Amino acid sequence: MEDESRIWQQLIGVALGLAVLGLAGGYLGWLHPLGDSLSVGRGAAAAAVLILAVFASFAGLRMAAFVSVLLALLTGGQVTLAYSWPGLAGSYTVYQKNVLFRNDDLPALAEDIRAADPMIVTLQEVLPQNQAWMDTLADALPTQLLCPGGVVGGPAILTKLPL
Repeated sequence: MEDESRIWQQLIGVALGLAVLGLAGGYLGWLHPLGDSLSVGRGAAAAAVLILAVFASFAGLRMAAFVSVLLALLTGGQVTLAYSWPGLAGSYTVYQKNVLFRNDDLPALAEDIRAADPMIVTLQEVLPQNQAWMDTLADALPTQLLCPGGVVGGPAILTKLPL
């Protein structure tokens, strides 16, 4: 009987560990694109950790269960707030594009942005040399912020809203 109990304890411990790894992986988007993909499942992973923590508590893994409950409540609370927060009043449009740091057709991209008439534009792989190109959009999107990046550039935000 004790062997069976030990097997369940190990099984629940491994499942809890995998759920915690999945949840933690959702916060590693800065390290690898897989983290960005896992971030979509943070809510489900937090719920899985919480449920498995209850089983871990009954299986005798009380410290692991306690830490897991704290982790699940912290991360699950963030997800709950993100989905329940009312956000900005009204509606707004966001245009997101990867500029591709070696893009030779920036005027066409500017035309596409103007045609979409978004309230917020987020761009990736923008080089400091592209600042002059961004300035051509200043009449439509006056608030602009370019964050310098590495070899392939950095992110930029252009908006009609004041920052």
